[in-house]
Amino acid sequence: MLAANHFAGLVLWIPLNRAMFSGNCDSDPAELAGYGQAAVDAFLRGYGTEGAK
Repeated sequence: MLAANHFAGLVLWIPLNRAMFSGNCDSDPAELAGYGQAAVDAFLRGYGTEGAK
């Protein structure tokens, strides 16, 4: 459960904070995809098995 919460935070942190603190809810799909890929990469580095990216 902790890992799932960490992953959700990695995925949502930047766009959610931008929406909450600046009111900017317009997000470029490519930008969101980049955040998603960065979240997966960071998650696998932290929680992945040996040999994961």
